[in-house]
Amino acid sequence: MNNATFGGRVLNGTSLGVVTALFLVLGGTAGRAAAEDQPEVKDAARMIQTNAKVIQAFAYPTTKKLTGTEYVKGVPYKDGSFALTYNFDYTDSDNDPAYVTLKFTFDKTGKMRSIEEVDRSSFWPAFGTAKLALEVLKESIRNDEQARNSPEGKRLLAIDDPTEFLVELLNIKAGK
Repeated sequence: MNNATFGGRVLNGTSLGVVTALFLVLGGTAGRAAAEDQPEVKDAARMIQTNAKVIQAFAYPTTKKLTGTEYVKGVPYKDGSFALTYNFDYTDSDNDPAYVTLKFTFDKTGKMRSIEEVDRSSFWPAFGTAKLALEVLKESIRNDEQARNSPEGKRLLAIDDPTEFLVELLNIKAGK
């Protein structure tokens, strides 16, 4: 699992969850106890951290190496949903350092709803070439009878947008 840095300190997944909860408390309208008691926020942060390589591979399939992920901010919404923003540092296909910042939006249960690019160093937008990668992944599902006939496989095959596919894939992996 990748660690994140905050104030010059390296944070592991547990510490990251605590920082995320604190940011939600300090930055939002929810009460302190409500945000601290949200296991959904910790689960969402863990989902992003443990799937960082998959997320980066969808955003930029030609990435040579993911070099780090860093929590940027969390935003709570009045309906209980929330967003977490992360920066992904990577080495591009030319061996140059690069980054992309992505905002992940979750419903109040912690189910991921969307991924949106916030910033990038590359000329190419995140997920711009992922459509091709998506078709390769969908073809592997189509070629596996068990996967093709499973409820999860059917859900994934019905999606044509790479970010929607990634969101659904991460939710399936998380049991959401």
